[in-house]
Amino acid sequence: MSNQTDSEKVKDFFDQWNLYQKIINFNYMVHNEIFEVLRQFFDANFHQPFSLLDLGCGDAFYTARLLKDTHIARYVGVDLSETALGYANKNMDSISCEKVFIEGNLMEVVRDFQARFDVIIAGYSIHHLTLEEKDAFFGHCCTALKPKGQFLAYDIVRHPHETREAYLKRQWAIYKNNWTELTKEELMRLHDHIFANDYPESIDTLDELAKHNGFKHLKSLFKERNNLFELCCFST
Repeated sequence: MSNQTDSEKVKDFFDQWNLYQKIINFNYMVHNEIFEVLRQFFDANFHQPFSLLDLGCGDAFYTARLLKDTHIARYVGVDLSETALGYANKNMDSISCEKVFIEGNLMEVVRDFQARFDVIIAGYSIHHLTLEEKDAFFGHCCTALKPKGQFLAYDIVRHPHETREAYLKRQWAIYKNNWTELTKEELMRLHDHIFANDYPESIDTLDELAKHNGFKHLKSLFKERNNLFELCCFST
């Protein structure tokens, strides 16, 4: 976010957890599909004990399901919302590993980390950063990874050459027409949030930022049918 006020706006929105929980429960942001792909990815790539930094972890409901029966040794969850972290702590109870939960701005937390991780996940969080902040964020993530580490990001993503304004209008039209379980009040809260705080980039821009900061490869693992959301793997 460009300043503390923006950060507080996002925090306030997600502290009203009932709305975001409703969005998750109805799978409006395709968490089910994304985490099925992530499960397959972890099964194929992590056969030894590993550490995970979860940036924008939310309530960690899906992450806890993802990490069940894996070789996770250390988990660190970071989120702006104290409410979400309270749920995350409970949802991760069943996972036997070292666990740390940190309330804070993901940019500041990943910048200041001394530990190194095998994998970083950022879920629906990078789009809250400005372009300049995204550039710095990729650098901090690359530094926070061990050699051959992997950064998995799922987020809202623009078409190539699509403007922010065009994306947000397209996004909002789909939300308004298809997210039918939300009340009018909830939809307006969501509208105000996305038009004030969402700054999605194209995959080409994210790839450019990643390579500028030390990542070597980008692989798209999943793209939602309306081309709103995408899951990508950035590797060092």
